[in-house]
Amino acid sequence: MFEVEVKPGHRIVSKTDPKGVVLSGNDKFFEYSGYPEREILGKPHSILRHHDMPKIVFKLLWAKIRHGMDVNAFVKNRRKDGGYYWVYASVTPSVNKKTGEIDGYFSIRKRANPDAVAGVIELYDELKKLEETKGYEAAKAALRSLLDDKGMKFNDLMSRIQAQGF
Repeated sequence: MFEVEVKPGHRIVSKTDPKGVVLSGNDKFFEYSGYPEREILGKPHSILRHHDMPKIVFKLLWAKIRHGMDVNAFVKNRRKDGGYYWVYASVTPSVNKKTGEIDGYFSIRKRANPDAVAGVIELYDELKKLEETKGYEAAKAALRSLLDDKGMKFNDLMSRIQAQGF
């Protein structure tokens, strides 16, 4: 596997329906994912999920956005050609003005702070190993313990790591 580095200033934008099916993306979305528009529209956004990502991160993300909350997280995405790229993602629910219901999600991703990625990899590797050896609840408890030790919520920790490094 090879890494494709997201260039500073690039913004990768996509929109999904409430189930995570890709509805649209900007040119950078297609460029970095390696998928042409015709091959990814209508597919689950999870097609980009890299196997190195711990499940707890996505479960937390989905739990929050389904309740109308924004989420920030470091994400390692898989490209069509087998490569990968690290991003700092901000996912925001889209609310239908007429019904008040969530009708999809916007994800805006930018370059992950290079000074943060090594620490994030270590954290995610630990969480993934816990998931594989002791189960999801063990990974959830470890993440909760980290957040409690830092006295922070997940979004705040991710924002701090992006701003200051790990």
